[in-house]
Amino acid sequence: MAPEFRADGGFVPRVDTRIANVKLGRIFRGSADGWYTRIETSALFSRTQDHDGGLTDQLIGARVTYAGPLQSTFVISPSRRKLLFGGTEHDLARLEGSAEIRPSGSATFLIGYRVGDFVDFRNDRKSFGLVLTPAAQLYLGRSVSVGLALAHQRLQWEGDAVYTANLSEGRLIYHFDTRAFVRVIVQYRLTERDPTLYVNPIDAHADKLFGQFLFSYEVTPQTVVFLGYTDAYIGSDDVDLLRQQRSLFLKFGYAIHP
Repeated sequence: MAPEFRADGGFVPRVDTRIANVKLGRIFRGSADGWYTRIETSALFSRTQDHDGGLTDQLIGARVTYAGPLQSTFVISPSRRKLLFGGTEHDLARLEGSAEIRPSGSATFLIGYRVGDFVDFRNDRKSFGLVLTPAAQLYLGRSVSVGLALAHQRLQWEGDAVYTANLSEGRLIYHFDTRAFVRVIVQYRLTERDPTLYVNPIDAHADKLFGQFLFSYEVTPQTVVFLGYTDAYIGSDDVDLLRQQRSLFLKFGYAIHP
């Protein structure tokens, strides 16, 4: 991407980059009734630099993906990264991956994880981090589905917790028929910080509650009507949960063919 390139419409977050990617791998195929159906191994290399030859990002890693009975999938990927930020090149070692299993047609359980070195961008320093994202999807009959998800993130510097964030979300969808459904989302985010570990002043406590109701009706395959309502609350050290905004919206979608 040339230094003078512009993307005023978005979708291109960086310019002045030259990127090289290499991936070497092998796939082992099992049988439908065996202990594995597919195992994929790969070695990864990626390097990004500007047009003057300066390094901005680099990744050297490996990845193993296992697929087996009960539509189970397990991924593990160790890596070594370099990241330039604020004029400092950070050397980061990290382990990440995921696990997913579908014991029946009505239930799916999964979890993603990342653990190792991260950059604390707000305080411009290398820190230790942990990210966990468990989730479950349940189908209660032909009309009702329930989704539950949690995102937990923790950042530490020299053994002390800089911040801990938890995002909890619940989704309920009810289908009246093939054309109409209602969806309800409730989301709560809680962040606890240690202000003494921050360069600039910051609240020790912040939380946010969000709710949304949506009704969708498909008039024709090309025409859809949406009616919804959202409510959002925020809180901090000095203020308990207080309504930030609420909105009622109506949306029509129609595809026009020439």
